[in-house]
Amino acid sequence: MQRILFVTAHDDDAVLMASHFLAGDAEKVILTLSCSGAAGGSAGEFTAAYAGIPRLRCLLLGGGGDAGDAGDAGDKDRDMNIHCDKQTTLAVMEYIRDFKPDTVITNSPGDMHNDHRETSKIVQQAVFHLRTWGNYDRPIQLYCGEIFQPLAAPHMVLPADIDMKRQVMTRFPSQNNQYKWLELVETLNRFRALQFNSDYTYAEAFSLICKW
Repeated sequence: MQRILFVTAHDDDAVLMASHFLAGDAEKVILTLSCSGAAGGSAGEFTAAYAGIPRLRCLLLGGGGDAGDAGDAGDKDRDMNIHCDKQTTLAVMEYIRDFKPDTVITNSPGDMHNDHRETSKIVQQAVFHLRTWGNYDRPIQLYCGEIFQPLAAPHMVLPADIDMKRQVMTRFPSQNNQYKWLELVETLNRFRALQFNSDYTYAEAFSLICKW
């Protein structure tokens, strides 16, 4: 069975940019760096939002286990304050080594949100170091998705599971109180479907960062 790892800056990023992969039959893990603590989010909200999606685990990096059991220690400080540092990169490397994903999906390196850009750097560095001195020899492909900033030249466009996206996002009350995230991304997904003249009503775009 395929394994997909989502490494995201925030807990709602995975469904906003990659519902297509969440809806698939692969074994899936969302490893998030922040549960949107600055907006009032929590690990419990994170876990509840994705409840019911088959073969999916939700983890908070540094939380010590499933997000629902992790608590929020340090999370409010990390939200809007994510940096590509040694400690975080090593932690992501360790999780990739343990989970052995076939595909990793992360935020875009060109996104307007600094947390998203820094998360992309962390994941790229983690994959690079695994393949150089990290004694990791499994095949891996790394993709990025889009939320705020459309990808300039996406490598593939896939159908979005818009019903899943709507359902999960209704379970993020902290996020819905702050901004119309769902409306923003739905508009982007509809644009992508029209732009590429696809048979999909809504589509998600992805770019390949590297493939080993």
